[in-house]
Amino acid sequence: MDSSSRSKKSAIGVSYPSFYKAVVDEALKKRSDGMLEIEDYVARKYADFLERSIVLTDPNGNTWTMELKWSKGSVWLKKGWLKFANFYSLEQGCFIFFTHKGDQSGFQARIFNKKNVEIEYPFKSRHCEISKSSRGNHMIKVNFRVCVLYQGL
Repeated sequence: MDSSSRSKKSAIGVSYPSFYKAVVDEALKKRSDGMLEIEDYVARKYADFLERSIVLTDPNGNTWTMELKWSKGSVWLKKGWLKFANFYSLEQGCFIFFTHKGDQSGFQARIFNKKNVEIEYPFKSRHCEISKSSRGNHMIKVNFRVCVLYQGL
């Protein structure tokens, strides 16, 4: 099984749900609608926290809103998922740890690479866009169409 759940207590002793999910290739492909499945056990256990959409926040405060799709007991991260996955250069074998923040639909998202090391989180800006070239390089487009090409993230 590639996801697990537990509860994490806040500083005041309130228990917030948390779980992790392994990223699989199928969730990263546009032709498969690029959705990440949260399996039925976790979805049922935390259904009160998973409604029509969720907001993920990384440790830098970057936020991502995603629509959810319920199907056969599982819930799928749908619209917004591929942008999130591309922004963080997710690939099969990465893990995402979700911890509910205590508000209606917000989860803290911490991402670990295939070597089980937490990634360095880039800052998201409406003036900056990151995309991957066909050669695996990343292109950053910054204000006024200034572009910088570099290897890796």
